[in-house]
Amino acid sequence: MAHIAVAPGVPGIVSLLSFRPETAGPLTDLVNVLLRAPNSLTRAERELIAAYLSGLNSCVFCRKGHTATAAAYLRDETLAAQ
Repeated sequence: MAHIAVAPGVPGIVSLLSFRPETAGPLTDLVNVLLRAPNSLTRAERELIAAYLSGLNSCVFCRKGHTATAAAYLRDETLAAQ
């Protein structure tokens, strides 16, 4: 099984991004543009879309992260979970 040694105590995807800093910068920039920059959709709406797509991609880690972020923006965990 493939394995990537990550820094101990660094949570989640942050540890993977620190593993390859030359790709982390562009990926982080892309995420900031897609999810946080001014847009016609709210940040909550974009996080809901990301949660839905993560579910379609069967990525539980990403789905849970985007759902939690959407819930925080919406101040409504039930709506975000739906």
